[in-house]
Amino acid sequence: RKKKSRTNTNKEMNAYRRILAVMSLWDIVFTIQIVLQAFLVPQETSQAIWAMGNDQSCSALGFLNQIGFAAFFYNGALSIYYVLTIRWGFSEERFSKRVEPLLHLICNLYPLITAVIGAVVGVYRENEIGPGCWVNNYPENCGTDPTETGEECLSVLIAWIFGGIPMVLLLTVVTINNILIYLHVRQTIQKSQRFSNMATSTATSTRSSTTTGSSGSGRLSSMCIRCSVSWGTGATKDEVTTTVATSTTTTPNSDGKAGATPTVNFAPGQEKRIRAVATQAFLYVGALVLSQGWIMMIKVIEGMSLATASQDDKLYPLLVLAHIFVPL
Repeated sequence: RKKKSRTNTNKEMNAYRRILAVMSLWDIVFTIQIVLQAFLVPQETSQAIWAMGNDQSCSALGFLNQIGFAAFFYNGALSIYYVLTIRWGFSEERFSKRVEPLLHLICNLYPLITAVIGAVVGVYRENEIGPGCWVNNYPENCGTDPTETGEECLSVLIAWIFGGIPMVLLLTVVTINNILIYLHVRQTIQKSQRFSNMATSTATSTRSSTTTGSSGSGRLSSMCIRCSVSWGTGATKDEVTTTVATSTTTTPNSDGKAGATPTVNFAPGQEKRIRAVATQAFLYVGALVLSQGWIMMIKVIEGMSLATASQDDKLYPLLVLAHIFVPL
């Protein structure tokens, strides 16, 4: 019965799994938008070979693009989950009640509200650089060229509000959180090493004060440092413990008598597992930057008018990298 109870507990939808589940759903939405962007751009004005859409389909594509930002927001939510449970020791129950509802609210409402506003106002048009539709050329035909209306273009400002600022904040939060996790893990390892040295020194002193002829069977009490780490798999919370303990072996003293020689033993695999947390943190940040950095560079180039639609060929390597890594 006990084994069955534990199994059921492990299969419950805890906060970590709920965040991953919703993030996966938004990833699917964003991936659908990527697949459709080659076809739903306006056929009359687009240079895309497979274009078969119109202004309405382009607006729908822009809507999906904007609401797909929720998937990136949930990467930040996952980072917050890690730092609160690992660095600050939040329990699963505390995180679920106090933090998780707010994270779901922000991650879903902001992309949804901005996506709806963009569709209603009509800010979605075909991108000047690369395929797809998002915030562009608003108001329509704005600019100061002879063929344009002379109105000031607001699309760059709206693009920063809709996606630029949130993405910069997201990368900043994820980076800071993972630095905090790394520093916490490093401090934990340093403490474990100091306790190891203390245990060795104390054990040596105990041996030297042992009476000649004594079997030296005294033992030192264990010292440990506990680092609560939520690994996201298996149990809700896995408590990683690095234990520094001393055991006694018998070796001859200088007078030929048996004496006690303490040895220091770490809990098997624990220090290696703690170091893996820091590695995971840096890989997490690196993967996020690698997957989203290219498209952010393209949007910055487009927003600052550093390149135009006629110069797509110069940005071709960047476009290829963006469409390889963004779906990942």
